Amino acid sequence: MSDGHGVTYRRATEADFLATWSVFTEAAADLARRNAWPAVDRGSTPPERFLDFRRSAVRHDPDGFWVAEAGGLVIAFGIAVQRGHVWYLAALHVRPAFQGRGIGAELVRRTLDAARPDSLLTVGADARNPISNALYGRFGMFPSMTLLEVSGPTRPAQEHGRFRLEPEAPSAADLARLDRLRLDAPRPEDHAFWATTPAVHAYTLRSAGGVAGYVYLQADGALGPIAVADPARLPAAVDLAIGEAASLGATTARVRIPGVARSTIADLLARGWRYGDGATLVLTSGPWGHWEGYVTSGADALL
Repeated sequence: MSDGHGVTYRRATEADFLATWSVFTEAAADLARRNAWPAVDRGSTPPERFLDFRRSAVRHDPDGFWVAEAGGLVIAFGIAVQRGHVWYLAALHVRPAFQGRGIGAELVRRTLDAARPDSLLTVGADARNPISNALYGRFGMFPSMTLLEVSGPTRPAQEHGRFRLEPEAPSAADLARLDRLRLDAPRPEDHAFWATTPAVHAYTLRSAGGVAGYVYLQADGALGPIAVADPARLPAAVDLAIGEAASLGATTARVRIPGVARSTIADLLARGWRYGDGATLVLTSGPWGHWEGYVTSGADALL
């Protein structure tokens, strides 16, 4: 469907995946250039996890994945997912030459058409991008929490009593229980995505009392998501995850962690880790989650 100005909107298909990488890298490079941030060479070929996430979106949330075209070129895209009552805008990017024309807002509206009535609206956005954050405010999403980027060297994990990692994901029932505790909604679609992505390793956090949490990580040191039933266990869970990343060959690791997880952040800083240059604002239309026992996904657009 055209907007009358030569821009056409439609639901995305697998044929659009590579084009969305081009849109993303072009928009990200332009944002960095305009703000004098360090340049990041992302290359012309997307990581497999980038493509896997889009396959998951087409499979589970086809009405939430839209592209905009002009002259046969994909110029923008938006991806939103619905998990229980939580609607989450996972990605929204517009090529620089087409920004400022209301295309991003129109994509948000179209992805919102698939939201359930009375959904909690959420998005994670770069704290340094006031234009995007103002756009989300127009849809009723306002800053509620900050996610901090923290990274540093790996090392073998310490002993944590009977708290340990087991190399497989918990049962679907345990995953749903943990996600309800931390994020207010189950998300079997996202766990199915992580379970079928070859680069991702899944673990159960087990204590004397049973399943205490879950951990996902990559061999390159990207940690998360990590969820624990007891927030007091999060520092130990992150330490175990860092040790596991070291055993997989990673010399450095990184997390994107809620600012409310103070004891975990303190432990990371005490071991020589450092904050990154960026931070992510979680914007919501209302109260969401219990983040003191959670670390977000470290290598994709999902929280």
